[in-house]
Amino acid sequence: MSARLWRIIVILLAFPCSLPAVEVHLAPLGILEDAGSETAAIHPEADLTNSFAGLATGGVIDLSPAEVVPGGTVRSLLDATRLCQAQGYGLLLYGFLKRGAQSYSAEVKLFDAEKGAVAASFFVSDDSAHYERLMHDLAARILDFFTTDPALGITSKHVAPERNLIAFPMALGYWTPAGGGWNTVLSGLASATLGFRFVPLRPLFTFLSRDWQIALGVEADYELGMNQPGYESFFLHAAHVRLPIELGVDLGAGNLLAASVGPLLSVDVLSQDRLYSSPYVGVTATAGISGSVTYRYEASDFVSLGCATIIDVAFYATPLVTVSPRFFVELTPGRTSGGGQP
Repeated sequence: MSARLWRIIVILLAFPCSLPAVEVHLAPLGILEDAGSETAAIHPEADLTNSFAGLATGGVIDLSPAEVVPGGTVRSLLDATRLCQAQGYGLLLYGFLKRGAQSYSAEVKLFDAEKGAVAASFFVSDDSAHYERLMHDLAARILDFFTTDPALGITSKHVAPERNLIAFPMALGYWTPAGGGWNTVLSGLASATLGFRFVPLRPLFTFLSRDWQIALGVEADYELGMNQPGYESFFLHAAHVRLPIELGVDLGAGNLLAASVGPLLSVDVLSQDRLYSSPYVGVTATAGISGSVTYRYEASDFVSLGCATIIDVAFYATPLVTVSPRFFVELTPGRTSGGGQP
């Protein structure tokens, strides 16, 4: 990979940006305990804040703790009004967590100080063994409200994080040499590719109001070529192995655009039936570099369709540059969304 491309990727990762965040304050949450419930200490407001940190918020919400109020919790609409007036808060989350012998439940309300009313209420429940899941679900519901309510004036769309995605692309296409004298001798016929892609986290960051991801991959490619008219007949069987690193952007509605670059290993077998001598078979192998531009449409959670153009540069004495447009189908088995655990 070139130093320039590495520099671009580092900049994108270091300086992500998105739409202005909505400032929301979280008041300490009260704890109600039934007889026979667990006695282990819990800190629901801290755990809810950590759950938000684990979601791909896209910079939609800037969540921060509210100043501690007398009594420790906001118990009513009047308490919320007083706290917002005293501290100048615009939006305040407050509520309670109820812990029983077999279950947890939580109710959190969003107070809009400008309107002087509760804008939304969020209620979740789960069994006593899944306290962390309950807090994650509560954070996800609050975030969904902020990304879907038009009254808040937020136009960005929340994308639930997807982790450890594995995909298997299969492609068919055409290839041709591009200059260097190769195109006058060699003609491409067809190509077939099998691949493997791994996406650690999607979206990885937000930049220019778009969600971005990085994927690692392996591709095994077979290309068939033959002589140009006027040259003695031969066939070229080329096997390529690529290790692409892909940077992709979500364009919305299942449309993704990506670019990749990575090392290339090329093994070529030239088979020729000569008119005036015995048949010839020659094998050559060389390293190279490969890049691509890909459009991908996610037809479902399991199947994606798309097209790509791959440019390979094999480092022979005279570099062999080939261009290969192709169409592909990509399968993503076992794909889940909704912020699974890492």
